[in-house]
Amino acid sequence: MDFALNETELRSFLRGKETWFETDYVVFRRGNDCAVAEIQKAERKDLFCRITEICTISLPDASRWIDDFAVDTGNPSALAEKARTLGVTASETLVVNGLYEHVNFIHRPQPTIIDVFDLSPPEPPRLLDMARRVLRNRNFPAVVLNPHIQSITEMVRH
Repeated sequence: MDFALNETELRSFLRGKETWFETDYVVFRRGNDCAVAEIQKAERKDLFCRITEICTISLPDASRWIDDFAVDTGNPSALAEKARTLGVTASETLVVNGLYEHVNFIHRPQPTIIDVFDLSPPEPPRLLDMARRVLRNRNFPAVVLNPHIQSITEMVRH
């Protein structure tokens, strides 16, 4: 964007525009800064609907943009895991340009943390791997796995 990412400018830009009928949020980027706005639309009559209301979700001071093409941005748990890895706080928004160059965000991440206790080998540990596969292939609210893996080899030595 070529304007300041503040509430006034975001509203001015979006006011009166049309959007795809399934669009609920708009992510703005200017350099390394980003912002997120939620939109309300007029009743759907066609594929595009007029924007009727704009609510700012996050401005640059509380937002982070990253490019990580390994992150499946359609998966809330993948976004939560990335936020946790980066140390994104519960008062921030992480916007990810991820797999297939799809952009999505996690706002004020507070995922459910699940402790996974397992043994290794095998590598990766079976239970942990199965839990990761479930989270990748099902649409759950944001979940982060907290692995606690003990090495069988180390246990035998002691």
